Amino acid sequence: MHTTLPPMTEAAATVTQPGQRSPLVLAIRQATLVFLAAFALGLYLQTNPGPVETEEGTEWSWQRNHGIPFGDGYYHIKIAYLYRTGDVWEAGKDFHWTRESTWNGQFSDKDFLYHMLLVPFTLGARDELDAQALLNGAQFSAPFFLGLLAVCLWSALRLLGVKRPWFWCLFALAVCGTSFLGRTVEPRSWMPGVSLALLGWAFLSRGSRKGVFVVGTLYALAYTGCHLLVAMAGFRLVVGLVIGAPKGSTRKVELVKDLLLLVSAMGGIALGCLLHPNSIELLKLWWVQNVLVLHLYQHGTLEGTLEQITGWVMGWQEGQTAVPIPRQAFGGELHSPRGMQLLEFQTYVIAIPIALPLLAAVSRVRVTREALIGYGLALVFVAMNYRVHRFTEYAVPFLVVAAALWLPAVFVSLRAQAVIKKTRVGSRFHLPVAATLLVLVGGYHTWQVIGQLGAFPFSYFPEVGDWLQANDEVRGKVIYNHSWDSFPELFFYRADCDYIAGLDPVYASVTATDNARTYLKLIEGKVGEVASDGPALVRRIQDDFGADYIFVHRAPDATLLNGLAEAAKAGHLEPLVQRPGYALYRIPKRK
Repeated sequence: MHTTLPPMTEAAATVTQPGQRSPLVLAIRQATLVFLAAFALGLYLQTNPGPVETEEGTEWSWQRNHGIPFGDGYYHIKIAYLYRTGDVWEAGKDFHWTRESTWNGQFSDKDFLYHMLLVPFTLGARDELDAQALLNGAQFSAPFFLGLLAVCLWSALRLLGVKRPWFWCLFALAVCGTSFLGRTVEPRSWMPGVSLALLGWAFLSRGSRKGVFVVGTLYALAYTGCHLLVAMAGFRLVVGLVIGAPKGSTRKVELVKDLLLLVSAMGGIALGCLLHPNSIELLKLWWVQNVLVLHLYQHGTLEGTLEQITGWVMGWQEGQTAVPIPRQAFGGELHSPRGMQLLEFQTYVIAIPIALPLLAAVSRVRVTREALIGYGLALVFVAMNYRVHRFTEYAVPFLVVAAALWLPAVFVSLRAQAVIKKTRVGSRFHLPVAATLLVLVGGYHTWQVIGQLGAFPFSYFPEVGDWLQANDEVRGKVIYNHSWDSFPELFFYRADCDYIAGLDPVYASVTATDNARTYLKLIEGKVGEVASDGPALVRRIQDDFGADYIFVHRAPDATLLNGLAEAAKAGHLEPLVQRPGYALYRIPKRK
């Protein structure tokens, strides 16, 4: 016997009996509890309690994390502070903080709305040198946005007509795996991006053109991956045509409906782009971030039509071309997860796509059209996750949505009911038992993440940070920062001076200048191609980049670090900070 999940309908209006709470009050309570639970989990991950090694031995600490993971978090909280003080508004499209980046002259904040939401978390800072207050704000913001993500998941499930959406939020904790949880510790804009993607999918499923339009507008303001909303609308249209129309409708009717939703998504994104500061530059940044980053990561260079389009978009002069980028210079989130990483950190991302159709087959359940489309989208994100590690953030919540639309039909099937009765657990205990199991599994994942995170230091270059904050002589000067990923922390410590590049090597590559070529060669360790000896290298950095100081560290290649250490020994540089793995030098003025 086949059972069919009833089609999604508008929630029926209910009459509130005396003494009963209204559905609105209950919804607000559930949303608040979901937010607080996710927020508490985020705080726990931020403090990261566990054993620490001291001179006396191993001791237990309730706060192993004094900083945030090495990455963009330091940049995000500092630029939010600079929005608060007006410095970013004053700079406009001239992001002088990264001089040899395409941002310098073509800047548009790809995380604009996220940074606006971060501004309140900077209010504790007395001035731009109040590093501890800014760091506290960054650490407090990550649990807030995790709570926001949980509420958006809950809201999306509610819009989709899923019963007990709070239960499926617990399910999300249980199945997310350690990789997803570990990514929530760093304050980054992907959490608002995924939140909007979930709401967008729910409104697409409900056929709400207004909802899709509003989400599209917010998406364009908040995150550079806003095109995902259009892709999801297109996916619904195509898969819907293949599956066929729901009962009582026709393919033509559904095609028109889906086309209107697609237009609504595009219209909302267009409005968001128009409302965004530096709109034209935002389109250029979208091309760099979503096309060139992935292409250059895979191939290293541009050629053919793609190169011609890029030249037109970026305003290259004749003969200019993007500078090749060594693969090791890219961030780790672009890498494909290895087989053992998938098994260890993302077990359920593998298991759920296989389990859902198997359970349906065993239970002889025919799931709804909406469940099939949602499952198809989740599979797309899972496949993208196997290709690029960063899509874990989309694969996990959309698998939860697919499971929430699929599994209820399995649970009410005759075969499933027969199995449940054999457990001899009363029906009123089914939900509490299931919720308890989910909490235990989620708690196990959290415990695993705590063990994997280790301890985050306040700073990865502490002596350099201390020196920069203690010496106002750097105000208005230029610091040559070797490797783009050192920029966030240097910028965090001192934003009243300029640096060379930051956040992504592609931003330097597409400037297509000789300086970009030199910069990327030094990252790759090809020092001999830039200068014949130490004095010549120092002169190149001083003359070509206008640098007053040099910060260099070991990653991704130690050749420049070692070469500058030799130049300092010969008296061509003045050491300010020298530690194993990194150093800060002053370039002496010419006599």
